[in-house]
Amino acid sequence: MAGSGLCPELVEALEGRLGIKKLLPIQQKTFAALGGGRNRHFDLRICSPTGSGKTLAYALPVLQEAYRCQRAQLQCIAILPTRDLAMQVHSVFSSLVDASRTPSVSVGLCCGLASLEEERAQFQPSRSRGHRGQLSCSAPEVGVEEGGVSILVATPGRLKSHLERRHLRLSHLKFLVLDEMDRLLQQSYHDCIPFLLEEFEASRRLKERNESRGMEGTSGRTPGEEAEASNPFFLQPKYKCPAPRLVRLSVSATIGGDSNKTAKIQEEFVRTVSGFDASAGRLPTDKYELPENLAEFRVVCAKERKPYTLLDLLKKVEKQRAVCFTNSTEASHLVTALIRKTKSVDWTCEAYNSRRTPAERLEALRRFKRGEVDLLVASDALSRGIDMPAVKLVINYDAPSSTKNYVHRVGRTARVGEKGTAITILGGKDDVGAFKKLLRKLGPSHTFPSLLPQKP
Repeated sequence: MAGSGLCPELVEALEGRLGIKKLLPIQQKTFAALGGGRNRHFDLRICSPTGSGKTLAYALPVLQEAYRCQRAQLQCIAILPTRDLAMQVHSVFSSLVDASRTPSVSVGLCCGLASLEEERAQFQPSRSRGHRGQLSCSAPEVGVEEGGVSILVATPGRLKSHLERRHLRLSHLKFLVLDEMDRLLQQSYHDCIPFLLEEFEASRRLKERNESRGMEGTSGRTPGEEAEASNPFFLQPKYKCPAPRLVRLSVSATIGGDSNKTAKIQEEFVRTVSGFDASAGRLPTDKYELPENLAEFRVVCAKERKPYTLLDLLKKVEKQRAVCFTNSTEASHLVTALIRKTKSVDWTCEAYNSRRTPAERLEALRRFKRGEVDLLVASDALSRGIDMPAVKLVINYDAPSSTKNYVHRVGRTARVGEKGTAITILGGKDDVGAFKKLLRKLGPSHTFPSLLPQKP
């Protein structure tokens, strides 16, 4: 990590505890663009293929800034569209914090695994009597109330519930991470983001007014300000720290976005950091790009023959760690049952979809990672961001409904420079035509996948 600019705490966490010796290209670029977390003059879009290390790319500068300031103040909120993704990102942050052994920095999780009151307890202030480390901020007085987590990982609905109940103090917020940005901007999610930004601006204005008055009491405040000031979660600090600009870090494996939707984020001076073709130092020319070492194939059959074609395919290809995608929860259950009942197919499989409970999905993923399960049969819930080890094969039992879905599905393999294979089963001429149209958006350089070669 020599010359990376990482602080000693992160170097120790990465090298000494987690065994990471070198940052990946997207991680290097993001860290440099943000100046290790100190450069907050612009908003950043982090665009890189699935499996290229995007979570660590934003986690490192965020944590470095938290270590630099070393205060138990909420400095970053990372929003994820699903509970499973939120748990995964929380695990990444927590592993780094635990490995660095820095008690002033902590990570919270709000995704519905506990009650609102139990989640709220994470933000409870605690009495601080001392501080270690070199700071750019002046030292606090003894006995200052400090409270809550430094980094909060949350799902949109749960986050909004806490914001509506005024459980969070946002006046020191520096980073807003929107992971899987394109999904968060869908209608069912995006009202949380404007609400959070309104609350942040209100909190920041209140902080500025209080500091300009130089007052500790509540005299001269409106009833709303009185209520906020009397709430222990909104206690003002007794030391000065530069008012932060809230940096939006939008993360996605696809580039661009609907301007009407992205306006909700209220970005300013947007820059893009790309992990596509990073080794060659080039930015992508197309909206979507696929992993460099991905081999793509197609299998064409009559629509009613798709189940038999899948079984025949599993008999012919080498058994390996694989994911099979369907377009619905019902289809994933039916395909799983079919494979289990076919004695001539010796692949072990599990269904992974929204019908299963979070605990069941987590257990299925754990068994898959341990090698006890060869094949996960999944809806598109698994195509986004979920970290899985060394998937060698992706099978599209149902052709994806959009180019974006195809990119995310096949991105489960050929991750971080490894080789991988994607096979799409097409049921008749209609499927073939729709699939060709879908792939045209990948750009003129992308060719229609070859027919899967038959083994002699």
